[in-house]
Amino acid sequence: MYPYLVGAHGLFVVLSLVAFGFRAHAQVSESPWAGHPRIRLLGHVLDGGLLASALGICASLGLWPGQAGWLTAKLMALVVYALCGVLAFRVLKDSMAKLGAVAVGLMAFAYSAAVAQAHAVLPL
Repeated sequence: MYPYLVGAHGLFVVLSLVAFGFRAHAQVSESPWAGHPRIRLLGHVLDGGLLASALGICASLGLWPGQAGWLTAKLMALVVYALCGVLAFRVLKDSMAKLGAVAVGLMAFAYSAAVAQAHAVLPL
């Protein structure tokens, strides 16, 4: 089961990042479809799949945030990524502020991916 969870998690990582990028572009360029309910739902489904597959991997390994510093750092980075999405897609009105939130969100996502690969809080 573990290999399937890892594969699903990798797929959700890519799809979540692509959806975030498309939605960010739509928000900053003020496209009319940016706030469509199905677009928002897609983000929730992808991020939910990302979280569910991550929890499945943790359960398979018997490893939880708090037990391993790198896993806690990864989780915190994903919380920052999600909060930046909320700011960019719901709260902020100024295009430059939205772009800033998107940039911080993408940096948090990249950090999370690097931590996951290195299994270290400071991936070098």
